[in-house]
Amino acid sequence: MSELIQRGKGLESEGKYNAALICFDQAINQGHSDHLFEAVTAKLNLLEQLNRYEDMLSTCDQVLKKRSNYDYYFLIKKGGILKTHFYHLNKHVECFNRALEVTNKTISKDPTKPWNYQEKAKALFLLDKFTECFETLEIALEFSVEAEEKGNIFYDQARYYEEWYEQTKNLDFLHNALKSYKKASSHGEDVDIYIESVRSTIEDYKKLETLNRKLEGTSKNAKNYIEKIELTDDMNDIFEIFDQAVLNVSDAKGLGELYASRAFYEFYQNTQNPFRYEKAMECLEKAIEYLNQARRKANGWREEDEINQKIINAYDSMGNHIESKAKERDDNELYELAIDLYIFANDIKAADYDRLNKISDLESRLGYGAIFNRRPQKSKEALIERMKAWRQYL
Repeated sequence: MSELIQRGKGLESEGKYNAALICFDQAINQGHSDHLFEAVTAKLNLLEQLNRYEDMLSTCDQVLKKRSNYDYYFLIKKGGILKTHFYHLNKHVECFNRALEVTNKTISKDPTKPWNYQEKAKALFLLDKFTECFETLEIALEFSVEAEEKGNIFYDQARYYEEWYEQTKNLDFLHNALKSYKKASSHGEDVDIYIESVRSTIEDYKKLETLNRKLEGTSKNAKNYIEKIELTDDMNDIFEIFDQAVLNVSDAKGLGELYASRAFYEFYQNTQNPFRYEKAMECLEKAIEYLNQARRKANGWREEDEINQKIINAYDSMGNHIESKAKERDDNELYELAIDLYIFANDIKAADYDRLNKISDLESRLGYGAIFNRRPQKSKEALIERMKAWRQYL
């Protein structure tokens, strides 16, 4: 059986997925309990890689019919698949309840093993029975003797607190997670990276609370809004903050920074979505418009230099995205537009050699030469009109 599993893994590494699945199936059908878990896990991992979730469910059902010692694991696995990929069917709860029944039977046979309680705690957590979950882990701790056992239980405790925080955004749970990770660390668990991550999240939470207090009125400081956006995960919330910000911020520099920032998130949201792409380009145009206004009122050369760099970044961003579209479509007119944007970026400040090389390469691609057949220069006004015309096409 183990030979079949190894052969299947070898075939999988060669990209021969169907042959690999046949090997894993043969290993499962042989029914030797010693290697059953390994064979099923190998098959499930490959099916997940291939996005064949219904086949994953069938595999779980197949092995659950065998009534092995691994029923708990495959019930949890099946429940996870149902919850993640077939949530609308609402069948995951049944799997987690069955897993809980299995752990209760196991505990009734051997009520002193900490691991049995850890398994029960996981099933309870997946059923959103959080209080019972943590009570069960406390029992596991009482039965644990070895430092490694205790460390593992504290690690589970920390993970559940952290996940509970994600669901509720209650900072108390995050503090509890930090305490549990520290206890896990003191018992030998390598959790330093998790401790730092939780600390960072707590700091971000506090910063967000401070910013929310600052923004309770109608703050006119664009930086406060941008900082809040950077601490926000949900894209819908991010765009709501932008909408609120442009209503409250009135200075040209702040508005330019806001629109430049929004363009980034519009591109990030979905560069293949025509509406998002058009919106992002529109935001960059507005950013340039407001930043140009701000530059005329700059307080000294330092501020002017800072604003110039923001304008250059906006032109470069537009140029990069349009050049990318030009490559996708092999569209010379889009290449022309990208060149103009790069040229205007270069005109603002001392030439950037990388950008100059990019301009030169694109001009050569279009058949322009340094001496003969020179490319005609276009005005910024003409560029703006062309951008508006091209925006929907992009």
